[in-house]
This record gives sequence, structure tokens and C-alpha cells, in this order.
Amino acid sequence: MSLKSELGKGTTFYVTIPYTAEKNSNESNKKIGINNVFVKKAFEEKLPFDIDIKENSERMIGFYEIGSTKVIMVPLFFRKEPLGILIIDGKMDKTDFNRNDVKKIEYASRPLAIVIQNAKIHEIMRLREAKLRSIYKISLLMNKATELNELLEVILEEGLRLVEGRTGAILFYNEKTDEYDIKFAKGIDMTLVKEIHLKAGEGITGWAAKTAQVQRVDDVAKDPRYIKTNEEVKSEIAAPIIIEDKVVGVLTIDSDELYKFDKKDEELMVILASQAAIAIKNYLLKKKI
Repeated sequence: MSLKSELGKGTTFYVTIPYTAEKNSNESNKKIGINNVFVKKAFEEKLPFDIDIKENSERMIGFYEIGSTKVIMVPLFFRKEPLGILIIDGKMDKTDFNRNDVKKIEYASRPLAIVIQNAKIHEIMRLREAKLRSIYKISLLMNKATELNELLEVILEEGLRLVEGRTGAILFYNEKTDEYDIKFAKGIDMTLVKEIHLKAGEGITGWAAKTAQVQRVDDVAKDPRYIKTNEEVKSEIAAPIIIEDKVVGVLTIDSDELYKFDKKDEELMVILASQAAIAIKNYLLKKKI
């Protein structure tokens, strides 16, 4: 017997994945943030509870407006990982939820959490497969490039697309000055392009060059290494381009969103930078012939 048939056909169910205000500053009236007091309570207590909408209209925006009077909020966990919130709104006979209802809901939420977790895993795998296919296509495009600028444009544009960045640049090492200069950029003012010259260890990009490792910064304002060049930049990811154990360049991508990049984006940047290194090396060899 389904939970809906147990509680009544007029019962409305919502499943929401609470978002962080840091990741989405434009709060919608129909979204519930991770900082919502009831979301915090649900995840902390790990038990269903009811909410009187009239008394909490400001904290449950959207429900009061559609005529809800009382809802049950149920935290959804897979093992110990919080997945989201199940909100159950209204019964067909308009009576309040009772203790027996809460028990039924708590029991029914367990398989729902498993379904959501499986769906998340499927989506992650689908996106990863799609992005890996994209990287393969990028490698083909890079090998077809006949000019350096054409090659760098492919690398940067596809990098921005893969990790959904806003602006970016590719810097090359200049042996004469012992600095990294911007060779190609997207979304960066040309004056800055000409002015930026980084030593290894300077800025997040320079740190990627110095350590020969990907650098991911969720909030550049909190990182003392960050050199402010654009007020709109909130997060950054930078990957070294390594040829024969030497960091010959850095691919760096920025976003105007906090916490934009994650571990999967790091992996994608490493793969892309490796492909870029092969393509650049091949290009340089062709130029010597």
C-alpha cells in the first residue's frame, strides 16, 4: 500500500534539495535554503516533524501563499549523507497529521532516499561520461589546429564549457623574464592581459605553476594568494600544463559564483591540461621541422 493511499489522495508531496545561499545568491520564493531553520532542524534531529505554516509564514515562503496550513518535513538520508527534504502538505480530509501518520512517513522515506541516491549516482555517471566524450573530441580538435592561437582558443573555450566557467586564460612561461604571461584569454580586459606577469608562486595561477598541481579555490576573497584583478571573480581553478616535467603554462578558469568548482572539475582540468600539453608539444615539434 502506498503512502499516498495511506494519508489520502489529496495529500501533496514535495521533494526538495536545499541549496546553499553561497552557491545561489538569488533566492527564489519557492526554494528552501540550507540555512532555513527548519532544514537545519531536520538534518540535525534526523526525524520528521510538523510545521504550522500560519505561525511560520516568513520561514516557509510559498506554502502560506498557496493555502497550506500544516506540513510535515522529513529529512532524507542515505547512510549518513543528507540528500534532501520531503515535505508533505495537507490531507484529503483536512485533518492534522497524527503520530501514526508521522511513523508511516518516516518508514516510507527510507526507500525514497535510496531511490534519490541511485538517481544521483546515475546522473553523475552520465555527466562524467558526457564530459569524457567531450575531452576526446577536444583532443581531435586540438590536433587539427595549425596555428598556436587557434590551438589555445580550442583549449580555453572547451575548458570553460567543461567546468562551466565565466572567464579564463592560458599563461605561458617566459624564460627571459622568468614569469608567466597570458597568451590567450576569454572575458578578460586586454589591458589586464598585457599587464599580468606572474612569478611561480604568485597568485593562485602562480601557485599552480610552482606546485605543478591543480589549485581550486572556493572563495578567492578568503585566500591570501589571490591577486584581485576582477571584482566579479568569486572562485577559481587552475591547472598546470606540463611538458617533459616542466610547467610550461597554466590553464586558469574563473567563475562569478562561490564554490563553483568541485573535485570532478579538478579531474577534468587535469585531463584537459594533459591533452593540451600533448597538443602544444606536437605543435612546437611541427614548427621545428
